[in-house]
Amino acid sequence: MMDWNNTNPPELSTPASRWRLPMHSRRIRFALATLAGILYWLALPMPGIWPFSFVFAAPLLIAIEGQPAKERFLLGWWSGAIGIGGSHYFIAETLTLLAKLPWGAAIPVFLLYTAWVSLEMGIFCLGAGWLRSSKRKLWIVSVPLWFTLVERLHPVVFRSLPSNTLWDVP
Repeated sequence: MMDWNNTNPPELSTPASRWRLPMHSRRIRFALATLAGILYWLALPMPGIWPFSFVFAAPLLIAIEGQPAKERFLLGWWSGAIGIGGSHYFIAETLTLLAKLPWGAAIPVFLLYTAWVSLEMGIFCLGAGWLRSSKRKLWIVSVPLWFTLVERLHPVVFRSLPSNTLWDVP
């Protein structure tokens, strides 16, 4: 029976369920991760719309809320693949011009490279989900610090081109 005196719907009355209402659809979570990937790409040096570097992760953090580690990693990896693939598109052409690879070989090499560098966002989402689930109020500070750490260390540890969203922030 519905309580007509309660103005909050029961599914939204607890803080733990704040993002649960539309998130039981995997399609919506992947759409949010894709949006985050597009915003991430726009924040990277080629397009260079630096204000997106401060907001690109918001749809991704909503998408990973309450998800198991495997799903968080997959959503982050997908988001990274969209962003890195859009930003580093020139690598396939560089392989054809400098390495003299045919396009049939350059495209798979580019896709492997994109999959490798996209691990950065998967690692970010694993850590962000853990920091968020720790129920501490400091997650609002610790998650951006975690992203900065991952963004700076990933290219050093895993030898790849750096993906720095904060490269042109005044």
